[in-house]
Amino acid sequence: MRWISKPTDSLKTRVLAAALADCGLKIAPAALPVLTDLLVRRGIDEPEAARRFLVPELAHLHDPLQMSGMKSALDRLEAAVERKEKVLIYGDYDVDGTTADHQRGYRYPSLRSR
Repeated sequence: MRWISKPTDSLKTRVLAAALADCGLKIAPAALPVLTDLLVRRGIDEPEAARRFLVPELAHLHDPLQMSGMKSALDRLEAAVERKEKVLIYGDYDVDGTTADHQRGYRYPSLRSR
């Protein structure tokens, strides 16, 4: 099986590569064409949007309590910890699921053995 990629807008790619080369990010010049091609394919074709993607800051994150059901889930988890109830937290087996499971163990060490 062979991947067939769609062509990108080469002008956008070149403009973004030039902007990233001049913005002070430590990106190897040989990597810029590939990197900017990938960014443009993702719809990230403005230099500031690319910088925010490549150099994220905590201030750019959304408040997790704005997620639907998050407050009630946290309340329930805290109640279970206080009552010493058994807790099962399931994370799927991909990068974010594995990371979330690790963070759960790191943030709530009292749950590790239950």
